[in-house]
Amino acid sequence: MSMGFIGAGQLAYALARGFTAAGILSAHKIIASSPEMDLPTVSALRKMGVNLTPSPQSDSLHDQHTCGSAGGCYSVRHRHPCP
Repeated sequence: MSMGFIGAGQLAYALARGFTAAGILSAHKIIASSPEMDLPTVSALRKMGVNLTPSPQSDSLHDQHTCGSAGGCYSVRHRHPCP
């Protein structure tokens, strides 16, 4: 399984850190999008080994379970909420 985040702010950082610390996902299986690549959280995610993209429409986010900061989790491939 892999996970994508629309946004690379504090929520994405906290979840990515928790997933990796708990052994649920390795950092290279996580991708986050952010149009601003100079944010402190983007730098921290990059140091963890998380993949980053400037656009949530990136092909990199396809076939991912993707979470937005508004609390939604969606299967991008199937365009429906994740179970």
